[in-house]
Amino acid sequence: MKLYIDSSVLVKLYYPEPESKVLAEWITKQKQPILFTQFHELEMTNTFALKAFRNEISEESFNDLRDILEKDKAAGILDVVNPDWSDVLLESLRISKRSSPVIGTRSLDIIHIASADILNCDTFLTNDKRQLSAALAIGLNVMDISVLQEYNKITKPETDLVTFLRNSPLLRDELDI
Repeated sequence: MKLYIDSSVLVKLYYPEPESKVLAEWITKQKQPILFTQFHELEMTNTFALKAFRNEISEESFNDLRDILEKDKAAGILDVVNPDWSDVLLESLRISKRSSPVIGTRSLDIIHIASADILNCDTFLTNDKRQLSAALAIGLNVMDISVLQEYNKITKPETDLVTFLRNSPLLRDELDI
């Protein structure tokens, strides 16, 4: 599986949020590096900077988070990839014309979908329903992180994720799989 993770989900691996533990456990089980673009880096850096601005974290914590990102890139945990950004933006425009009038997809979310498509990812992980719908519309396998919580609760370690998703009433009913 070649997995693309939206920045809003990726942040949960670095800043504690309700889904962080389940996400970290699932990512660890995948035993593959996390694709990481310059766009991810921009969004994550800005997210951490905004947390510092809002006094949700200290400036020292902001710097620590940036250092951890750099260390994870150097260690290969984050696999730095550089899609052709012209292609990404052209694909983003195509997706926008198709999905935004119908579901109201935001442009930054569309850029992630297009990046995943250009990078030939087969699975897209998000926690945004509109983004999930737009990614599904272009043929990506999509997964909402809430499904991971159910997956971890009710499956055995050897259960294949795709099989779980196909049999999951949570997703099957919602996405008409």
